[in-house]
Amino acid sequence: MSNSNAQLIYAAAVITMNDAGDIFTPGFIRVKGALITEVGAGHPAATDGEAVHDFADDILLPSFVNTHHHLASSLIQGAEPKHKMAVGTVRDGAWLKMSVGLDREECEAGSSLGYLQLLESGITTTTDSQSTWKGLSKLDGSITAAVKSGLRVIFCAAFVNKTELVPADYQLTVSESVGELARLRSTYQNERVTIEPEPLSLPRVTDELVLALHKERNQLMAMHLTYSEEFDQWARKEYGYPAVVHLEKLGVLDEKSLLAHPVHFDDEEVSLLKKSGASAAYCAVSNMHMGLAIPDLRRYSDQGIPVGLGLDHPNGSHDFFETMKTTVLTQRSLNRDQESFTPLRALEMATRDGAKALKLFDQIGSLEVGKKADLLVIDGNAPELQPPAGLISQVVMAAKAKCVKHVAMDGKWHLFNYKHQGMNPQEIFASARDIQKRLLESAGIYNGVRGAR
Repeated sequence: MSNSNAQLIYAAAVITMNDAGDIFTPGFIRVKGALITEVGAGHPAATDGEAVHDFADDILLPSFVNTHHHLASSLIQGAEPKHKMAVGTVRDGAWLKMSVGLDREECEAGSSLGYLQLLESGITTTTDSQSTWKGLSKLDGSITAAVKSGLRVIFCAAFVNKTELVPADYQLTVSESVGELARLRSTYQNERVTIEPEPLSLPRVTDELVLALHKERNQLMAMHLTYSEEFDQWARKEYGYPAVVHLEKLGVLDEKSLLAHPVHFDDEEVSLLKKSGASAAYCAVSNMHMGLAIPDLRRYSDQGIPVGLGLDHPNGSHDFFETMKTTVLTQRSLNRDQESFTPLRALEMATRDGAKALKLFDQIGSLEVGKKADLLVIDGNAPELQPPAGLISQVVMAAKAKCVKHVAMDGKWHLFNYKHQGMNPQEIFASARDIQKRLLESAGIYNGVRGAR
């Protein structure tokens, strides 16, 4: 394995995800430093000084973009949630402690476990949302994990000041929230990890806090929106109109808005997203896990509204291939039409549209000259991809995270021949196990070596 400044990479298939939809079989890309310098068909000769990677049987495409997640909650991945997605609070005390009441050490351990799995699933760019608790330094732990991961992270520092989700003694005032955001940025932000504000969701924040955080955004401002009918009904009762309309009236709905869970948006709200240039993040597996409704994503794509895919929590795994496939299947089932949603559409959401939603499409999301060399190589000899058939459909509908063979970001290989080149899996696993056991015991739900009851 080489992280040479100049690289020539051959593959059996190169899926560019560019505007023209070019697929080269066989194909190649050239990389110099962090950037792609050439993409095309065939097998050109190497020049002096180029490190050559011949992935003769494999599939090369842009690495994935995860537009919504809560990585610290990886500590309880796979555990069945014992709470309903309520507007104001999580109703089960034990799971409240496990899912949102984590301290700095716990957040770092859970987030590190999540980043490890994101990379193994072909993701090099992600968001992470974590709520602040006064005095617990939760976000310091989560952001430390982001910095150590080596991945590209937009960390959404989530603030609340009107909810039982965070006990009153742990809530920050508006001015304290703005100050905390500034502290986090000055302490941790670098060229890979950026920190943006997130008023967590309308039922949990005051308008004053939303307006204050909106003034502090640089790249984007994230927010959880109407994931449930209960949330939608709450907004209509509270304001007299839907949630997105309220954001528009506040003057905070714009091209830098990233709205998680576009599940219960009516036609007026969709029109406002189009008019404002806002984007959204859809989390198919997580939403189904919680028994939430399935939105018709064509309402957004037909309007040219960027909607990226997200893993979210709870999910049960960090397999982005599962998220793509589930998105296809649920859309087809919703519309009772197999042709209503294609595997290509899901792959676009995982790459191009995710990059657009995060305002990064000028840098990532497709394999094009001048863009960053964020690369995903899928093992073409994996059983799931045999015998070779429809390329895109096999990638989306058959491949799994375990088929991910190599992953690069900015031209640097972070996963090569299935092995991590930076993160240490065994150290991360050991830390997560120890901390999870302690948390489960404190919550009164420990049940031996396999975790919670």
